[in-house]
Amino acid sequence: MDGYLHSLDAFFSHNEDRDNKTFGDVTAQWTTQGGEKSLLKQYNIIWYSHDDRVVQTKYVSPDYSKSTIPVTRLKSIYDIVVEPAYFTDTLPQQPQNIQVMIPGPPDPPEIFLRSSTPDEFVIEWGEPRLYGGCEGEGVPGVPQ
Repeated sequence: MDGYLHSLDAFFSHNEDRDNKTFGDVTAQWTTQGGEKSLLKQYNIIWYSHDDRVVQTKYVSPDYSKSTIPVTRLKSIYDIVVEPAYFTDTLPQQPQNIQVMIPGPPDPPEIFLRSSTPDEFVIEWGEPRLYGGCEGEGVPGVPQ
């Protein structure tokens, strides 16, 4: 059916300089089956961050095949759903969704006290959790 989604893709563009409330945008872009979109009213773009779970909706003209979504949280997963809405009671299409991981700086490592005596103590730390966009390198311990 015309207007049915064929594919859906999304990518994050980092831009902290725009304002102090967003860190960039996720661009969702899709392709559709068929060329005629006369029955297609709009595309409903629905998204939320796993951290805050605030569902937001944006309506896009059927003439467009992409939309930008502001990113307000780093180190979070965004769920994005694109669903076509029709003027008639055609059989609804199952909406397509995609998840995008927004990268951010690594968390500090967790540090544990392994043992202690009056003369020494032994600490242990785990690797920091990474959120994409950067790589961590091991730091060798130096005994003294």
